[in-house]
Amino acid sequence: MRPIVTPDQMRELDRRTIEELGLPGIVLMELAARGVMVEVENILQDKLRGSRGLVFCGPGNNGGDGFAVARRMKNMKMDVTVLLFADRDRIKGDALINMNVYEKSGGEIIEITSTDELADLPVVDVIVDALLGTGLSGAVKGLMADAIKVINDFQAPVVAVDIPSGINGNNGAADGPAVAADITATFGEIKAGHLITPGLEHSGRIVRVDIQIPPEFVEESECALLLAEPEDIRILIPERMRSDHKGDAGKVLLIAGSVGMTGAAELASRACLRIGAGLVKVAIARDAQATLAGRNAEVMTIPVADTEEGTIAPEAETTIREAESWADIEVIGPGLSLNPDSVQWFKEHAENFELPTVIDADGLNALAENKELLKKLSPEIVLTPHIGEFSRLTGMSIEEIENNRIETVKKFASEWNAVIVLKGVPTLIATPDQPLYGVLAGNPGMATAGMGDVLTGVIAGLMAQGLSPVEASLAGVSIHGLGGDLAANDFGATGLVAGDVVERLPLAQDIIAGRAGYPGNEGGCGGNCSCGDGEGGNGDCGYDDGSCGCQ
Repeated sequence: MRPIVTPDQMRELDRRTIEELGLPGIVLMELAARGVMVEVENILQDKLRGSRGLVFCGPGNNGGDGFAVARRMKNMKMDVTVLLFADRDRIKGDALINMNVYEKSGGEIIEITSTDELADLPVVDVIVDALLGTGLSGAVKGLMADAIKVINDFQAPVVAVDIPSGINGNNGAADGPAVAADITATFGEIKAGHLITPGLEHSGRIVRVDIQIPPEFVEESECALLLAEPEDIRILIPERMRSDHKGDAGKVLLIAGSVGMTGAAELASRACLRIGAGLVKVAIARDAQATLAGRNAEVMTIPVADTEEGTIAPEAETTIREAESWADIEVIGPGLSLNPDSVQWFKEHAENFELPTVIDADGLNALAENKELLKKLSPEIVLTPHIGEFSRLTGMSIEEIENNRIETVKKFASEWNAVIVLKGVPTLIATPDQPLYGVLAGNPGMATAGMGDVLTGVIAGLMAQGLSPVEASLAGVSIHGLGGDLAANDFGATGLVAGDVVERLPLAQDIIAGRAGYPGNEGGCGGNCSCGDGEGGNGDCGYDDGSCGCQ
């Protein structure tokens, strides 16, 4: 797992390295500058000598990194212009040392005091953003905001130092203007703000620069979350024995579907089978049963008592409890509807969960209408909300959640004593008693109806095959995302439908397990991403160190 830290946690790691290890801060700054310069060289290739670079420096250590980068650019015979957006008297410590060294080496620093001075900047080949670091909170205003707008108006590629200026390092927020970087060279560990929208989009390709923080310091730190990497997921994929039969692969009962919403039940149940579950039954409203049975031959159906609107009625409980005695795992929610009688059935059923259960869609909405039932949950229960459903469950606004997404999902997983899969970028997997996990997977084309139903089926199918709720959530989100990338590779991202992903789940699972290569790159990248070793697919996972899946 890749540790992801908050800015405060990274500052503590820096402090320990300086004070306990005795590695001076100026050395850390030099290592950081070297890492940034590597990315500048990668952009300019063999055209380094004579190329023009523009470095935007702020008053803090971020600006100090910028001075050190500018010195390295100058030493490589580049034509460098350094702009300082601060009074010289504000430059202190290691940043001051690097500013003085740059000037003593013959470099010139232009102090910018008004927006007018930004009007006639030279045409350049690369820009380095060293204005603001990870400690930013709130919106950037005034001259610094104007500088960010100028950076974004340039046609040259932008390398951000540690984090794009204007992005909050804790939550990825951009309350005002923020630099849209092509590459972000971040120091030590990746920050939470790099991974959460809009920070993810503004960061471009994220490169982690080693500044010699001891690994044991990182291990001892309570990181914000752990980002799942390919090898972490690979070991979770279930293996089939030659002697296995369908009963060995697990039995899933879905309580889902109603008249007009059989598609949700179909997608979730087919995803269960495509991920490897041996047997699947769907308990569905009697008037909707024939529709589902006619479209999904491999799935068994159980018609249950229904309402006049064709939704599950409270009287269905006896039949559903009988079906539970057959199953290993239960799914509640896809296409269930919010008919008051169906919500009443859910309320009675949720008083006693007899099986490990995945709750999604209208199951979550029924929970939100009966919040006292949240006290009935357990670590065997997986909730899979998107941000709107999570807002209804918690009573918090979407804005409040997004402003503190990581701590919020951790808090409620502990409070509800359940596993929460908060869908988004990244998807967060919170448990009552384990670290918070994150998974970066999928593509924008997956923002369409039914994708959540597919993920629900994938997680349930993996649980049926013996994975714990947390393991199934980690593996399920990863496989589901890669299935979406495979579908986008075949059709293009725009216009994807959930059924496209269902049909690619077996291949996605085999790729992650190492049993197959990515189409067109067999034996190469285990994911649809762009990696720095030249073996990536055609997506944009954003990592340059192999962590996206290139092996």
